[in-house]
Amino acid sequence: MRRITRRQFVKEGSIAAGAAALAASGIGSLGSLAAQPAPRRVYIINLDGMPAAYLGAKDEGEPLTPNLDALVREGVSFSKCFAVLPALTATNHVAIVSSASTARSGILGAGGFYAGMDAAGGPDLKLFERKHILAETVYDAIRRRHPGAATAVLSGKNWVADLFQGDPADSPVTVKVNGKDHPEYISPPGPYTWGGPPREGDDRERLRFHVSTPADKAPEGCIGGFLPPAFFPSDDWIADAAVEVIKRHDPLFTYVLLACTDDCGHAYGNFTRGDVCTLANYEAMRSQMRVTDAAVGRLAAFLKESGRWNDSVVVITADHGMSTMEERLQVDFDQLKKFNLQRIFETLKSLGSLSVDVRAVLAQKGFHMRASDGVLRRNPDGVYDTALSEGPNTYLYRVRADIREKVRDALLEWNESTPHKPIWKVLLDEEMRDGVNEHDGLPFRLLCRARRDDPNAEVVWPDLVVFTHPGYMNVIYGDSIRAGKVFVMQKLPIPPGINVGTIPGTHGSYGEQRVPLVIIAPGVAPGTSDSRTVSLLDVLPTVCRLSGLPLPQGAEGTALL
Repeated sequence: MRRITRRQFVKEGSIAAGAAALAASGIGSLGSLAAQPAPRRVYIINLDGMPAAYLGAKDEGEPLTPNLDALVREGVSFSKCFAVLPALTATNHVAIVSSASTARSGILGAGGFYAGMDAAGGPDLKLFERKHILAETVYDAIRRRHPGAATAVLSGKNWVADLFQGDPADSPVTVKVNGKDHPEYISPPGPYTWGGPPREGDDRERLRFHVSTPADKAPEGCIGGFLPPAFFPSDDWIADAAVEVIKRHDPLFTYVLLACTDDCGHAYGNFTRGDVCTLANYEAMRSQMRVTDAAVGRLAAFLKESGRWNDSVVVITADHGMSTMEERLQVDFDQLKKFNLQRIFETLKSLGSLSVDVRAVLAQKGFHMRASDGVLRRNPDGVYDTALSEGPNTYLYRVRADIREKVRDALLEWNESTPHKPIWKVLLDEEMRDGVNEHDGLPFRLLCRARRDDPNAEVVWPDLVVFTHPGYMNVIYGDSIRAGKVFVMQKLPIPPGINVGTIPGTHGSYGEQRVPLVIIAPGVAPGTSDSRTVSLLDVLPTVCRLSGLPLPQGAEGTALL
């Protein structure tokens, strides 16, 4: 692969370069819109939770992602692309379509937010909706500039599609597809197996998740029967649905989210990390990558066969990567052979973690929580509302102002006293406002002043944010899961007081920021590699320059090409 380090990839005189020059100069706004060249179609294919290291990986000497590898050779590949912090789902999907950091978008976390305490004294958790995105998105910008154009989002995570579209009657997204809500010309998603068909001799089949309709009986040794495909549609189904949507609507901007890379990553771990977690199943994760790669290949083949490819901008990327947990405790898998759901949760609880339990640490230091955790009754004398965990990230809410620094110091003192030192950072307002990640040199801005300064805001902003090092996580608290708005696990019969000590794969901190980024467009030299340190905030400015689509107001990223 030929390596190019200069900034100029686009051929001088191309339509995209001319449109970009007009947009940058402001001249284009003075002339007639009809006189401007029509924008190119844009297709962003996001492989949720895919580490950059998966691109080009091999299995027994054979390419694991041959279709993706072929697409790398057709465009420019950025070898040092980083998700924004926190390296979580909602934050980065919104960052891609808005070029807005957490501080400006107001979207912090995997998908949900804390809205205070409910009547029972527990955390009131809700999913982010379109109305909560404070930044303008590319969908908004397209509707303003091209009000008659079709746009689309197709998502294997139902709530991401809902987040982008919101109320269909007042939305810039014209076509939405997810497992529960899709046009009638698309058949409902069917059952499948996470990780795809097992290879001959794969004796870890019991760790596979069979996703079936509730009435179906799951295969022996698999978890199933309670996760209908409507909640976790397969990558195959999303890719095939994208083909149908493009055929019928020819959207100007299409966002395709293949979610199984993330779903299976949590269940199976990151296969490039080595055998560090007894719960992990790397063979199943490699199998899933084959399935996902084939789905991308079919979508790309359709775009080429339909004549769209050569005059479009195609992006391959991910919202974050995945780390395998540093968990070396042995598990008796024979006990889990029948996969009784209660036994699973009890086993996960008994595992504990080599990481953190922020609530327990603070209680030991004399800082007690007000909210109930499902077992303990509400403590009106507590000094903070609650602590919520999203794996490597933990958020503390409504901490009494006069003790915030003492709470931070207590956590850091505990960290220094442990042999593993799992905590990376504990951030107060000032550190959230203007932080720098020493691992990639990129600044991060987490503090959303619009949230913090508005006491009536539905979204409560945390007073402290805790990040752990790669391979570590905070306990996932059962009351957060049972609150039922942040995790899809709300559909499971979670026993009271259960806390999940560890899972095979998770993400959120700097160790999961490295993601693939491949951009294919007319005028972009194929087979090139760019070694600059770039951010997912840069994707949209680059796409808009190459395509001629309008850039949302306030975009924070930089056009790379």
